[in-house]
Amino acid sequence: MSIFISCGETSGDMLAGHMIRKLKERQPELMVLGNGGEQMTQAGCNLIFDVVNASSIGFVEPLIRIPYFLNILRKTKRVILKMKIKVVVIIDHQGFNIPLAKWCKSKNIKVISVIAPQFWLWGRKKSAENFVKTCHKVLCIFEKEFDFYKRISSKKVTFIGHPLASVLPKKKILNEQIIGLFPGSRQQEIDYCLPLMMGVSKCLFNENPHRSIKLAVARTELMGHIRQQLETHDLPIELTTDSKQLIAEAQASLVTSGTVSLEHALVGTPCVVVYRFSTISFWFARWLVQKKLQENCHGFIALPNILAEKEICPELLQDQATIKNATDKLQLILNDDDYFNRITAAFKGIQAQLRTDKDPFQLVVDEILAIEDFNSGSQIQIT
Repeated sequence: MSIFISCGETSGDMLAGHMIRKLKERQPELMVLGNGGEQMTQAGCNLIFDVVNASSIGFVEPLIRIPYFLNILRKTKRVILKMKIKVVVIIDHQGFNIPLAKWCKSKNIKVISVIAPQFWLWGRKKSAENFVKTCHKVLCIFEKEFDFYKRISSKKVTFIGHPLASVLPKKKILNEQIIGLFPGSRQQEIDYCLPLMMGVSKCLFNENPHRSIKLAVARTELMGHIRQQLETHDLPIELTTDSKQLIAEAQASLVTSGTVSLEHALVGTPCVVVYRFSTISFWFARWLVQKKLQENCHGFIALPNILAEKEICPELLQDQATIKNATDKLQLILNDDDYFNRITAAFKGIQAQLRTDKDPFQLVVDEILAIEDFNSGSQIQIT
């Protein structure tokens, strides 16, 4: 028996890794092939293409990678046909996975979507309808996502809760004050956001040199690049590859916008969300999506704020993401107990939205194994 799993970002790679381990617990002989990253490989996946390292941010920068991903898509289709794969699991990465799902439908290959395209955020019902037609099942991790997609097909769409809720550690209460830095999982994010975080760290150390500041390295491939940047600042910042434990240990964090802000909400650690990218991408973003952000996301970019429909985590975008602004917001969390408690109390409402009685990974595995179209694999040969 064999399946193919396709993801494209670090967060999807992590979810896929947990999913593969659950699958192999139930079906040890199952062959898993896929596109993703190091987490999938560690879980026992036969990785065809490491696409996580090629992911980028912004609106202009990804255009440079289009030929690369078109080539990967073409080769991925060839592998799926060669291996006679009958079930493909797609996780987010919609620019790649939507065309892949459409092609799979044309070949009578069943597609299970985990983390559906964010048409629910943008109100694009027609696009969502076309996507659902390509899928055998759409497994939703957000209640608002589920409410949107179930109106399209109640039979195909299932709410499983957010998988992170079942794998994140519990909040730790420590005597020392630890501040977490989470500069992102892409090199571009590191380049744009890490200098800001270093400036904030310097302000925090100047105020209290006994603070402990730790920085989460999202992928081991980024370690050297991050160390090079840290050498120019001469600050006593500790690096860690265990980002989940750092979220649990930190009193507060400074994070780039993305899944990590939601991880903080689920654990219960307050954070300040920042995001910076190239000037031209920022202006494209304002032109293309600002109105949609106001209409469907209440003007927010941080997932906890979008889900709560109000600002819980302070968020600073582009020109507002300055050292002074970020330091002031972080200091407010660290020094104002009432403000700190309001954030953690609001996080409990988000946790209630995303947790279910059953293990989300187990629900995904149940849906996959309910399909009887697995086919025996053979030796992988890619030309």
